[in-house]
Amino acid sequence: MHKPLAGIAGHAAVAFSPFLMPLFGFKNVDDYSQFLSKRENIEMLIRRIESKDDGTQEASEGAS
Repeated sequence: MHKPLAGIAGHAAVAFSPFLMPLFGFKNVDDYSQFLSKRENIEMLIRRIESKDDGTQEASEGAS
């Protein structure tokens, strides 16, 4: 997800919350929407995904 879309993702989570709450519970949906609405959280998420991806690629290259 591109960082400028962080606010939109948070609002979308709120808009879909009536459908998500029965599956995940109010607190989880609320936490998720608050997390997605902050740009710095999106940056942190991107960094964590990239670091895990780098580790996975290195492990698979070492196994060959």
